[in-house]
Amino acid sequence: MKKIIEGLHNVLFDESSDNKLECLNETVFIKNVFLSLSKIMKEEFNDYLFFILSSHDANVIPSSAVYKSKKKKVLIFMSDESGALPDYLSSNYYAIFKAYMHNDPIASANIFNFSLGCVREVPQLPIVPLDSRKNSVFFIGNLNNPRIKFYSSLVSMFLPIRVPTLNRLSVIKKLVVSIKSNFDNRFPNSHIRFTNGFRQGITPAKYGKMIANSKIVLCPMGFYSAECFRHYEAMRAGCVIVSEKLPDTFFYKDSPIIQVATWEEGLKKVSQLLDNPLELEKISYSTRMWWNEKCSEHATAQYVNESIQQLGAQFETQPYYCSKSLA
Repeated sequence: MKKIIEGLHNVLFDESSDNKLECLNETVFIKNVFLSLSKIMKEEFNDYLFFILSSHDANVIPSSAVYKSKKKKVLIFMSDESGALPDYLSSNYYAIFKAYMHNDPIASANIFNFSLGCVREVPQLPIVPLDSRKNSVFFIGNLNNPRIKFYSSLVSMFLPIRVPTLNRLSVIKKLVVSIKSNFDNRFPNSHIRFTNGFRQGITPAKYGKMIANSKIVLCPMGFYSAECFRHYEAMRAGCVIVSEKLPDTFFYKDSPIIQVATWEEGLKKVSQLLDNPLELEKISYSTRMWWNEKCSEHATAQYVNESIQQLGAQFETQPYYCSKSLA
């Protein structure tokens, strides 16, 4: 096992991970979460052994599952976008925190959701006042299969393409993007563009600047999940977010993120917001507060601590037992 944070000897990188630690999008976010958690928990932090696992396999058996320790083992499971509940690992850890789960788990008492965080190369920039931001609406991203309906809602405003044709975009998307990929004119002073692949649009540094200078950010679905890093990067910058429906979890329930059933509805909502600067400003402020209180590194650390303390209260009446091997 590899130690991942200097000075924190009880935070390790699980050897069963798909990627190297330095290749993870979430590396910086996770490190900051644990630096905050160590300060929140103080001496109690050393009673636990934390393992970071990055795997796209919903049925992976982490090396740490059979790792023997006198400390209470906690697993942070990243990268699997399937939404699967890792209850098969429940008895091997004191607690499990997993990103991309569809709902807050109830089947297993020691499994919790985890924040996605932000991509490490996307810079966190000073907050720009909303009325000083250059871009009214921003989106740049790959035209993947789940985004066909999003593209359809935009392209129908410009090209006479029938819906049955749009449903076949997964086959001919490169041709389609070459015909129409730029929708900047859909809204005034906006940047709305499609690319042919992941990270083929602009650099992360420029992307961060674009986010920071945008009033509204559109968040269509990723390859497998409605959740994506774009939500967190836009929250951090205090943008107003229009998104497809998100899981009903701690990180999104009652949030100021505007969730829509269709992109026709979403684009209509964008027009309404651009005509109402006061409402736009109000939602922007609420989004920034939501980031600070629910989704930031420090807020995520508080959530992890509160979840662990909740387990501790349960185990006062029901003794904790962690198996040494998978059944």
